[in-house]
Amino acid sequence: MKINKPGIILFCISMVLCLVFLESGLRISGYMFQKSRNNTFSINVDVANTYDSERDYENFKGRKDSKNTIWSIGDSFTNAGNVDSEQSYPAYLFNILQEREYNYNVVNLGQCEDPTWGVYNRLKDLLSKTPKKKKPSVVIILAGVSDPFYFTLSGVEPLKREEQKVTDFYLPETPWYKELRIYKAFRHIRLEFVNRTLNKSGKFTPEMLGVLDKTYDEIVENRPKNVSQWKKYENKLEKLFLNHREFVDGSKNEFSFKDKPRFVFNTLVIPRIRYFTGKLNYNKALDILIKFGEDFPDYFWSDERNVPFALHMMSQLMLFQSKYTSTDLDTFMNKSTVTVPHLRSGELYTQASNFFIAKKNVEKQVLNSRKKTWEKIIELSHLHKFKLVIQTYASDFTEANKMARRISENSKILLVDNHKEFKEKIQMLGRAN
Repeated sequence: MKINKPGIILFCISMVLCLVFLESGLRISGYMFQKSRNNTFSINVDVANTYDSERDYENFKGRKDSKNTIWSIGDSFTNAGNVDSEQSYPAYLFNILQEREYNYNVVNLGQCEDPTWGVYNRLKDLLSKTPKKKKPSVVIILAGVSDPFYFTLSGVEPLKREEQKVTDFYLPETPWYKELRIYKAFRHIRLEFVNRTLNKSGKFTPEMLGVLDKTYDEIVENRPKNVSQWKKYENKLEKLFLNHREFVDGSKNEFSFKDKPRFVFNTLVIPRIRYFTGKLNYNKALDILIKFGEDFPDYFWSDERNVPFALHMMSQLMLFQSKYTSTDLDTFMNKSTVTVPHLRSGELYTQASNFFIAKKNVEKQVLNSRKKTWEKIIELSHLHKFKLVIQTYASDFTEANKMARRISENSKILLVDNHKEFKEKIQMLGRAN
């Protein structure tokens, strides 16, 4: 077979040009969007006499005689790129200060997906370029949730625990391809597709959810033994889902599986998970799946299933939830197999264990880099003589919030505990992320 080299070369050149044009188009679109936002809110940006349209720095200015400036720096939770500028927390802070007649400027230095060390690098750079008279008197930092984006599992050998070492502290260079708008668009599109496979809230009501909760608890408590007992639950659920079949997984016979744990999973677990993912409460959805794994370990860890859907769904939920670490899931694995230790030698259990071991190693690297970076941020506050304020996330970003509290306590730094303040509201709204 003769290879058409000119054709292959032409195809490759065309692909590269298409990617270049697409990248350029995304960057231009982003620039125009940011410009339109700033024009809309008439924001005068003069931090260090520099403005980077991709970072969307915004300056909410007080009265002309204002000599005090607050810098709010962090990731998308500060930048508030998904909402209007007037709805960001720096904007709310500025309005509150104005109402109480405090004459402060407030600058929004948020950058989407910026890790803790990215915040440090930007803060250090801006402080070095800002004249002494314009330097901030207060710097508020909310950072940490984006840190795991900059670590991968590549190069980790999960089978040899004793050889795993936590790397020395470093501020990871962002790989060049992760700065491309094409890559970021691809990652968001991929996450959206995964989310859509989970998210099917539809017209499923809280009353229906209550029925499923109660039915699940009854089955776990009573453990039906005969056909007639199971038939009662089958008929009940088939009637319940008569007009909501999209919530149920499995074949057309899902209400009469001979494999009863599969019946429970498809009709009682998956619908509840889809209800809570539809409400964006991924933490609660993962709670339900973990409990199922503890109640029915023989099904969850079975090597006989061709598609380990329960474990696959867990890996999907891990992309969106903010409560559980790999250590928590390692605890779940051990707890779920206490009464059936033979499952630990299975292929599925071993694969999951290796993955969580590798993930735990990555989390240690993230924790180490985050901790060292906070120490450097504190050094900056002493050097440039500004008051440092640390925030926790309102959502259950467990590790990032733990670190913020620990740094605050150990270094006697003011902490704004958003998680504590908003916890009741989050539970009331049924949304944890």
